[in-house]
Amino acid sequence: MNTEAGRKAGKEIDARERLIEAGIDVFGQHGFEGASTRRLAAEAGVNIAAIPYYYGSKEGLYKAVVEEIVQRVRERLAPEIASANDLAMREDATEGELIAELQRLLTAMALTIIGSPEAKRWARIVLQEQIKPSEAFEILFQGFFKRMLGACGTLLSRLTRLSAESEELIFLAQAILGQVLIFRIGETALLRRLDSEQLTPGQVSKLAGLIAVNVEAITRNAISMAAGQKGKAKP
Repeated sequence: MNTEAGRKAGKEIDARERLIEAGIDVFGQHGFEGASTRRLAAEAGVNIAAIPYYYGSKEGLYKAVVEEIVQRVRERLAPEIASANDLAMREDATEGELIAELQRLLTAMALTIIGSPEAKRWARIVLQEQIKPSEAFEILFQGFFKRMLGACGTLLSRLTRLSAESEELIFLAQAILGQVLIFRIGETALLRRLDSEQLTPGQVSKLAGLIAVNVEAITRNAISMAAGQKGKAKP
């Protein structure tokens, strides 16, 4: 009995995983509306009834796919996010340490978002949610964007002395993270310009290095501007 139950459980896990993998590709290529349950089931190699059985509906499968994407990104970036938050809490952290930590955070994000072949699969869903957000956007925002922006913001807040919730600081954090996202969103144009089919590991490393240099330049400029504004505010 235990062996039979184990086989059944294994088949169910396999079917669920195959639906998730199929969902990443089908939803990414055709969008939520264009992804039929028949196409999803065929891509996963399961009966069409498996979708409502395991996920309740197509909407349920889509949310599960988005949750899986968030989980995969968080697994890669969780250590860097935690390190950034920890350093930002240290009262004795120096300006150099804070900037270096911000650079490490963005480098890790670049290697994950730009350098991972897998990222190309799920980036299409992330982009779709940015353009036309569904209920699943909240999963992306709470699970990834808010955490990444928060970690970036806490470091920038320490460096500029601006409130992490201020409009200026939120814009600054978004601008810095946008350096990474534009290379994923604009990859097709970039590859066309390079006359290449894909970025090499060496090119990804160059991009990560360029982003790190830009992070320092943008941050030091923001520190200088914040200091100047405070100086003008003094009576």
